[in-house]
Amino acid sequence: MDKEECPETCQYKHTPLVISEGFGSYERAILFIANRGDERVLQPALFGNEHEQALLEVDSGRSLGQILKHCGIKLKDIKFTNILKCLIPQTEKIPDGAYRSCESRLKTQIENLNPKVIVTFGEPCLMYMFPDIYDGSFMNKVGNVYDYHNRPVLIEHHLSKIYRLKKPNEAERIKRFLIQQKAI
Repeated sequence: MDKEECPETCQYKHTPLVISEGFGSYERAILFIANRGDERVLQPALFGNEHEQALLEVDSGRSLGQILKHCGIKLKDIKFTNILKCLIPQTEKIPDGAYRSCESRLKTQIENLNPKVIVTFGEPCLMYMFPDIYDGSFMNKVGNVYDYHNRPVLIEHHLSKIYRLKKPNEAERIKRFLIQQKAI
């Protein structure tokens, strides 16, 4: 996917494209989906072989690292993407319509990556991937598994929240889900 696919109305059409094709192994069938990229990980290290080091610069990356370690897998063993494909600075409010603008790209990406299982992190993932299920309440959906185009999807807290609150149950729940789905 490239920037030409962004709608002309997208005000972020010319910002850097966040890791959008998944940089994980295509031998694994695990896709993690987060909300949005963080400009702090767009360092030169990210474009070399230092993905894991760059991710450790932010709470979300630290949380991801802890979850992967608990599950006995590495970053190279998964596919990873964000709902929002363009880099919207953390200091800016996400504009109305931004998620909808990226929605078709996410669907295409999921089809192309063809994961066996998906783990989502944060309320925006639930809101835009499951609009029929989302009723304004997120907390009672965390830990539940839903079907997204014949793929099981585990709903989890935002990665940075997992890190800040030191929630070990999430890592164990993700591990059990991946084992149950025979993804690890």
